[in-house]
Amino acid sequence: MFHMKQKRGKFHVKQEIILSKELQKKLQTFETLLKKWQKAVNLVSNNSLKDAWERHILDSAQLFAFVPKDAETLVDLGSGGGFPGLVLALMAHDAGRSLHVHLVESDTRKCAFLQECARQLSVPVTIHNCRIEDMPALPADIITARALSDLPTLLRLSAAFWKDTTHALFLKGARVQEEQARLPAGFTVQSIPSQTDPSGVIIDIRKEDS
Repeated sequence: MFHMKQKRGKFHVKQEIILSKELQKKLQTFETLLKKWQKAVNLVSNNSLKDAWERHILDSAQLFAFVPKDAETLVDLGSGGGFPGLVLALMAHDAGRSLHVHLVESDTRKCAFLQECARQLSVPVTIHNCRIEDMPALPADIITARALSDLPTLLRLSAAFWKDTTHALFLKGARVQEEQARLPAGFTVQSIPSQTDPSGVIIDIRKEDS
C-alpha cells in the first residue's frame, strides 16, 4: 500500500489517505484527463486546477472511509468532473467491493468526459445523462454530492433514491449551519470536519431510527 500525505497552501490532508500503487496510478491518470478536458469543458474552476489533486481528488477520496463495506449502490448527484462519484468508484473497485456507482449528470459534454474516464480507467459505473429530477426511483445505500446545492434542495432532489437504511454524504463549506437549520424533520445530521479543507465539512444525513 502507498501512504500519501499531501500539504500545500490552504488545502491539506490532516491524516494519511492510504492508496495502493495501482489506485494511485489510476487517480493520477484521472487527474491528467481532467486537466486535458478542462481546456474544452468547464469541469472545475480554473483557479483550482493547479491543486486538483488536493482540492478535488483527495477531497473526494476522504468520503470512502464512511461508505459501509456492504454497500451495494451509490448514487452521485451532479457528478460533473467525477467528484466525488468517480473517485469513490475507483476506490471501491480497487478494494474489491461490489459497490456499483451511478453518476447522474445533465451536461452531455461532462457525461462524455465521465464515459472516457471510465473507459480509460477500466472502472464499472453507470452514467445517467439526465436531470436529477428525471431519474427513475433507484434505492441507494449511499447518496453523494459535492458543490451542487444547499442541503434542503439536495434532500428534495434525492427523494427517489432514499430507503430506510440510506445515508447521504455531502461535502459542504463553512456556511452549512444555516442550511442545516432548514432541514425537514425526520433526519439525523452529523457534521464531520473535512480532512482536506479546514473550512469544509462532511455532512452525514440519515433517516431517524435507521
